[in-house]
Amino acid sequence: MKKIISIIFISFFGFFAQAQDRMTPELLWNLGRVSGVGLTPDGDSVVFKVTHYNINENNSSSQTYIIPLRGGSPIQIDNPEDHVPNSH
Repeated sequence: MKKIISIIFISFFGFFAQAQDRMTPELLWNLGRVSGVGLTPDGDSVVFKVTHYNINENNSSSQTYIIPLRGGSPIQIDNPEDHVPNSH
């Protein structure tokens, strides 16, 4: 039984692995880099930062977000220090 489940899983995984696009350097540069800032003192939300890089202009820009751990949409915030003490 375990062999049958393993074969099905490997076949299913292989099918979807072929459908993915190739990871190129250009695609990697377009992805935002995510870094954790910390948890809120009440432990209900996490604060994180997303940084996007511009190769042509040789600079970066960052946005900070807060999202509830129980799920929901991220909300952009301006001052992470207001939500996570000592987050420098």
